[in-house]
Amino acid sequence: PCLGIGIMTSFIILLLLIRSPWINKLIYSIFGVIVILLMNSVRISYLLIHLYKNQSYQLAMDAHDLSNYFFYIVVFLLFLGYILWFQYVPLFRGKVGRLTFSV
Repeated sequence: PCLGIGIMTSFIILLLLIRSPWINKLIYSIFGVIVILLMNSVRISYLLIHLYKNQSYQLAMDAHDLSNYFFYIVVFLLFLGYILWFQYVPLFRGKVGRLTFSV
C-alpha cells in the first residue's frame, strides 16, 4: 500500500463529504493533491540523499513512520483550511452579462 495514494484518496473523500460548491471542491482537491505529491517527493528525496551520504539507513527513529504521522497532520490541516477559509468562497458570481451600448 502506498501512503501517497491512500492519503490523497482520503483527502478527496473528506472534501466530497462537505456541502459546498463543486468548483471549490475541485480546485481545492487539486491543490491538496499537489501539496501531498510535493511532500512525498521531498520525503523520498531526503531519504535518498541520506542513503547516498551514509551508505545505510540508520536514522534514530524510523523516518517512514514519522513521515506518515506528519502527512496525516498536514491532511487534517488542509481539510481544516478548506472548512474555515475556502468552503464558500464565491469563485464565479453567476452568469456573465452581455455588454450593451446605449447612445
